[in-house]
Amino acid sequence: AATCGQNWIEIVANLIQNNYNIWLTVDASNLKMQALVLMAGLKAEHNPEVIKKILANNDQKNPDDILVIERNGLTVFEKTDHSDYPQVLFRS
Repeated sequence: AATCGQNWIEIVANLIQNNYNIWLTVDASNLKMQALVLMAGLKAEHNPEVIKKILANNDQKNPDDILVIERNGLTVFEKTDHSDYPQVLFRS
C-alpha cells in the first residue's frame, strides 16, 4: 500500500510499465488527484463510447444510464439521474 502520493505514483507507473491494463475514476472537481493520476502515466479517456463500455462492463449497468459531457476541457460522466458526482475516467 502507498503511504503518500509519490509512492502511489510509483506503484501505478510500475504497473503500467509491466503492461497492466489500469483504469480508475476521479471526482471531476478533485484537481490534486487528477494531477497524481496524470503523473503516474494514466490518460483521461475522451471517447464517450469507450467510457460507457468500460463502465457498463464493470458495473453491468445500462450504458444509457450514463451521461457523458465535456466540462472544463475534460470529458466527464455521471448517472443520468444525477445521484452521483461527475467523474473523469483515466486509463493506461
